[in-house]
Amino acid sequence: STLLASSAASDVYKRQCVNYEKALQIDQNNESYYRDYAIALAKCGKTEEAKQILTSAKEKGLDSVEADYVEGEMLFSEKAYQQAKQVFQNCISKTEDSYIKMRSYIMMVQCIDKMDTGMVGIKEKIQILEEAERTLPRENSIGILEELAQAYCDAGNESDDAAYEKKAIDVFKQIKKQGMGSYDTEYNLAVLYQNVGDYANAAETLNSCLLYTSDAADEARSV
Repeated sequence: STLLASSAASDVYKRQCVNYEKALQIDQNNESYYRDYAIALAKCGKTEEAKQILTSAKEKGLDSVEADYVEGEMLFSEKAYQQAKQVFQNCISKTEDSYIKMRSYIMMVQCIDKMDTGMVGIKEKIQILEEAERTLPRENSIGILEELAQAYCDAGNESDDAAYEKKAIDVFKQIKKQGMGSYDTEYNLAVLYQNVGDYANAAETLNSCLLYTSDAADEARSV
């Protein structure tokens, strides 16, 4: 499934490249289009093209921290994960833009994932994501919460410490409270409740999963 997910993500970035190329034909002075086009190119592994677009973005007045962020994405694409992580960390300390901060936190976590440093890396991810969750506005927090819940789950699996799984449960509940719950949220909660021995909540949450699949089936039939 990882290969399928990777392939699907690659297709998304390829479509983004096409869309941004068209957008720039319409508005050649929008530095945000250049920025996002360069990021999409980097994620497709086209770093040389991304560098050319980034140069154009700077000429159009792209903010220096946003330019740094794009360079971090290019370093990540080139597998220079330690360097990329440092760039993203610098972006967090320099920028006032909450979206760039959020993206930088998530990319720092992805760099740590790629470096695969076991429990040390997982604890570092948790520290980074807890800081992000504390400091970012609510509208920028959903991606952070999903990453944090996963990091707690990883820590629980690595250490057999149920305290991490209880923290993951709290985060998934917070995601639901913000109205961003999904089938995956309910399924993960059910597994975690079962792992900590809370079988009543596990059963109730599995019923919620069934409601999601039932609603999806109803929608499919109505199309």
